[in-house]
Amino acid sequence: MGRPWVGGCVLALLCGAGTVGAQDIQSHKDVFGSLQRVEISGDGAWWLSVDGHARWRAESWSGYNFGAPATADPNDLYSLGRFFLTLDVHAGSALQLVAEGKSSMASDRTLVGGRRTSDEDALDLQQGYAQLTLTPAADSLRLRVGRQEMPLGGERLVSVSDWSNTRKTFEGVTGRVVAGRWSVTALAVAPVLVQSYAFDHRDPHTLLYGAYATDAALAARVSLDIYWLGLRRDSVTTNGTTGAEDRQTLGARLWRSAGAAGVDYSAELAGQAGSVGAARIGAWMASAQAGYTWRGAPAPRVHLGLDYASGDAAAGGTVGTFNELFGTAHRYHGTMDVDGGQNLVDLSTGVSLTWRDGPSLALNGHHFDRASRGDAFYSATLSVTRAPGVGLARHLGDELDLSGQYTVLRHLLLLAGYGHYFPGAFVAQTGSHRGINYTYFSSQLTL
Repeated sequence: MGRPWVGGCVLALLCGAGTVGAQDIQSHKDVFGSLQRVEISGDGAWWLSVDGHARWRAESWSGYNFGAPATADPNDLYSLGRFFLTLDVHAGSALQLVAEGKSSMASDRTLVGGRRTSDEDALDLQQGYAQLTLTPAADSLRLRVGRQEMPLGGERLVSVSDWSNTRKTFEGVTGRVVAGRWSVTALAVAPVLVQSYAFDHRDPHTLLYGAYATDAALAARVSLDIYWLGLRRDSVTTNGTTGAEDRQTLGARLWRSAGAAGVDYSAELAGQAGSVGAARIGAWMASAQAGYTWRGAPAPRVHLGLDYASGDAAAGGTVGTFNELFGTAHRYHGTMDVDGGQNLVDLSTGVSLTWRDGPSLALNGHHFDRASRGDAFYSATLSVTRAPGVGLARHLGDELDLSGQYTVLRHLLLLAGYGHYFPGAFVAQTGSHRGINYTYFSSQLTL
């Protein structure tokens, strides 16, 4: 693999963390605690904090993209490394300045697509904003201007996509009002386009705007989200329909946490209207997830879920493909990121075990179908994996994921996993249909 220094540097940091961590436990001190609040002024009104992390991940694939195209190597082993460093300055109770730098690098990747912008961003600014808190009290008004990450709710539609080596970020203005049980975030931003070897810049052809409201105490451990998100793009092509896009998304999410044990659930429903060129938009999404956690050590949890995202009935005409906007498929549609949240029916289930001292194991399964036979098979990046063509079957495939994680010495997180994708009838009807195997190991040191 090329650029072995990426993994080597991060591993060296992690080895050093192990030595420091052992002393930390023995002395009952957090060795990084002194970086969390460094006073600038004598009265403590001005202070700064330093945060960051270093992450390294090795990924191994066989049968990538079902073995297509035949001219590309479907088997590869490569590494991804990234460093994030955040400086957070508080000037009194009203003004906050945040600057976060990043370096995301990848070794040679021979799979189709090569090294992608989601893998590599050599040196750049992930976040850089000024935040003004106009009423620093329990009920507050906050204004934030600049480059900023912006996870909303369960991150189905707007996410930081942490699994990506570069993460998503936006530029623009957001405002947040907290009043009683409710918090409302208003936004007018543009996505930042990653330039692997040049400074990233905002997309001048895209605007995301709207409002996201949360009632964090609707009932015991129950919360409610209500949102409106508008998306404007100068030109898009969706299943044969091309033109300027004006898409409005209205939705709601009801969710309950399990606490130490018990029932947890999440239900979300969203509809989309507007236009692409001269064609109108009529799309929707629905999701229902439920789980139960038992007391004990380890604490077992079982869950069952169903996700639906509409697709186009036919090329041209009314646009029925649900647009996942800037969300993340990784959290909901499998570790392998084969399927995205468009034209999709995903029946999922799984079981997990979590020990009190940190380790956890999980086994999850997914059954994927197309929502509409007239629309494509979309990947997690929202690109077309297979066009409808002559394929009439709905079944895309089945995925089985085994994963585990362990927190070592407080600041070091280790993750490992394996996934296998069994291609379905639609994949077999439209070209190469090799089974896909994916294995990863990741270590992350956090300040």
